[in-house]
Amino acid sequence: MGLTILLTIIMMMLLWLMIWSATVTLPYKGLIKNFPKDVQERLEPRLNKLPMSGKRIVGWVALLLILAMMIGVFIWGGLDGVKQGYSFGQLFVRFLIIGLGVKAFDIIGLDYFLLTIGLSASVLTGIGDFLLGYGVETPGKSIASQVMSNVMNLSDSQLIWGGLLGMVGLFLEGLAFFAIYRLMADAAPKYAHIYCAGIFGYIWLAPIGCHMNVGVLNIAYKNLLRLDPMLADQVGNKLLLSFSLPVWVLLIIFWAPMLVIQFKAFSKGLTPYPAYAKWFNLIIGSIPALLIAMAIGPDKPIGPAIGTMFLSFGNAFTFGGLLVILPSEDRFAAFRKSLKKDC
Repeated sequence: MGLTILLTIIMMMLLWLMIWSATVTLPYKGLIKNFPKDVQERLEPRLNKLPMSGKRIVGWVALLLILAMMIGVFIWGGLDGVKQGYSFGQLFVRFLIIGLGVKAFDIIGLDYFLLTIGLSASVLTGIGDFLLGYGVETPGKSIASQVMSNVMNLSDSQLIWGGLLGMVGLFLEGLAFFAIYRLMADAAPKYAHIYCAGIFGYIWLAPIGCHMNVGVLNIAYKNLLRLDPMLADQVGNKLLLSFSLPVWVLLIIFWAPMLVIQFKAFSKGLTPYPAYAKWFNLIIGSIPALLIAMAIGPDKPIGPAIGTMFLSFGNAFTFGGLLVILPSEDRFAAFRKSLKKDC
């Protein structure tokens, strides 16, 4: 079952990459039939005059490679099933789960309901954060011992599963941010481009560079502490300052503009949402988690766990709030109509 879920997630990622590649490079005019109607109306005149170029050729190559990888996923699942002695019925169930999972992602994840994926992903990331943080803190004098102050009270399984769950959750969160990008794309293309760049930075850095990195660093530091505490502090400090800190700073450089752009786009009425939607943001949503963690204190494992989850609280607040006040289709249609009048 574990491999089946993994293959399903890989197929979802490949589907998203295929759609993104086709959207950016537009290798074939017929692909726009799968886009929203307002997008088709805007793209069709451009495509009629668009010559075959290197960019579109790259798009064709990318689509073919992604298609080959999708076929490879099914071959991988089939060969593994044969190796494990699966019957025809078991193999059928595996491929059915993969197919239904991808279809559900297509129906739910690639429409406005990307917000639902974002909310679910925030919960998943929060579980990972909880596992990485659930332990009494005993900070020392070094930077490493303060940053990883509860590591000796965490099991290896906590660190491994916390890192893995957070990695998957953050990747899905990154995809879900495209729902917010789509809201502002028509009325504020410049804002949308900056926001889109931030999304790619988030997907690139947050899952592996930040979250999984924390799990790996904690395991290394924990095992070094058992051998030589002084060496553990030296190596931990070097890893934190030389590898982790630059990645965290780079993520902030990508992420901070996203928060500013999102607040400005909602407050200026550049989305179909009412202006008060600007308050559904990461900063507002993170504050309660930090206050609760401070109130509980570091001497109880639940305190550090909640404190570690503060960003997940913020993202869940963002996606959940936007879901609750999701405008009606009529409001979306009226918003698009107002844009056409302005043009």
